[in-house]
Amino acid sequence: MEKVNAIKKDEQFSKVIDTEIQKVCSRNPLGDGCRNGINMSIKYIAMPAAWKYMPTDVSRVAKEVFGYLYNSQGASTRFDKYFNTIDNRADFFAASNLYEQNLGSKARWFGGADFVSRAAITGLGADGEASYITFAAGKVVGNPPIYEWRAASGNALIVNGFYNFRDLFNKKTNPREWDIQQLKSEQKLLQPIHQKYLSNEKDYLSLIKGVTSNKIFSIIPNPLDERKKIEDGINMLDYKSRIKYGCKLMGYSEKQGCKP
Repeated sequence: MEKVNAIKKDEQFSKVIDTEIQKVCSRNPLGDGCRNGINMSIKYIAMPAAWKYMPTDVSRVAKEVFGYLYNSQGASTRFDKYFNTIDNRADFFAASNLYEQNLGSKARWFGGADFVSRAAITGLGADGEASYITFAAGKVVGNPPIYEWRAASGNALIVNGFYNFRDLFNKKTNPREWDIQQLKSEQKLLQPIHQKYLSNEKDYLSLIKGVTSNKIFSIIPNPLDERKKIEDGINMLDYKSRIKYGCKLMGYSEKQGCKP
């Protein structure tokens, strides 16, 4: 009984906070108060414990927040302003994934995007598994422009993904078809960005391919999580290689239509 009462109090407090965020965003949707409020709500939605212990409340918050992000007037023009850092984007991917698994079509792409953002050793430096340490370490291999590359890739993904994300939120769809189409469109979008920032970074590209191969540099069996590697390693400049990895990460086979 005591636990039930505590949850009710938390839910009441959550509603009060959400009401205040809605007021702030209605006055200035691009102000610091609104952006901080949105990101605070996204962090809440991204918490597995919230879905376990407060499913009613977090479901309400998720519907309200994603409804605002996708369907409010002018939503497409400000969407990227809420998710303009690697950590904010990773939280958005995590929140979207938990929404999809609990209330949506069960699409897997968001879960993959969250994993790629945070994974230790192979991740893009988002908070969660200290991947910011190993990502930063990549600078020692010829000093590649990895932060500029990450920013350009992340921004392009958020800006161009808005309508696909909105369609998935607004209507039930075949999750496998959506996942594969999103993966392909994402990787086509990122191809010129990878080429711009990484074409001349042969040592860095070799490092990525080496640590994401089943055998590190074709010699040592790779002890990393299976989700972090493919047979020949990831060739960042090769669209087909990235698609192959994305399909594996999401758990789809060529027979299911997941191929370049």
